[in-house]
Amino acid sequence: STQHDESITDTTLKEDKITTRGKLIVIEGPDGAGKSTQANLIAERLRVILHPKNRVMCMREPGSTEAGESIRVLLKDPAIPIDTLSQLLLVYASRRQLTVEIEPILQAGDWVVLDRYEPSTIAYRPEIPEEVRWSMTKYLGFMVPDMYIFLDAGDEILLERSRAKGAPDRWDHGDKYDMLGRVRLYRDLRMWFKGVSVDTSIDTEETTARKILELIIDGGLLV
Repeated sequence: STQHDESITDTTLKEDKITTRGKLIVIEGPDGAGKSTQANLIAERLRVILHPKNRVMCMREPGSTEAGESIRVLLKDPAIPIDTLSQLLLVYASRRQLTVEIEPILQAGDWVVLDRYEPSTIAYRPEIPEEVRWSMTKYLGFMVPDMYIFLDAGDEILLERSRAKGAPDRWDHGDKYDMLGRVRLYRDLRMWFKGVSVDTSIDTEETTARKILELIIDGGLLV
């Protein structure tokens, strides 16, 4: 199985190169769409293209920093009572630390592929008022991704994949109709965040990754 890079504590930057700011690519979509798999595959392909000039890091949210991984464990444990607003604040605390640690990487010209970002926060906690999110995002100085890639598949395929992943955690509450509502919200969010859509149910994982790489190239990010 594919794994995200465990942390970004090793952020030694190359000092001998004149750099253009690196790119932040976000992989989004509902559970079962294949985000973690594709994030890793895309990072691998970008490493081949950008090596040796630039590094490519594969991250996840929440997580990928020491603080973020601790927050992730806390958030995913349904046995620990945490109210909705507290959950949002924890997600944003993780994102703030991720921003602090990723920013020097991007400034050095290196790239980050990120599994989940603000669209997932909205999809799983849509009850949080938009003005609260906007104010927090502005105050905390979150990064603006260079590209959003939204993965999707047919409703029944997503349901089947989600059920197969194991016991539900705090984020997987609700029945089939709650999940389908979240899937449709992701599709609306793709338009809101001006993302590109990729159906992961059509081709093999490798072919899907090649299609995503083509979208990144067509988007002008590798110029």
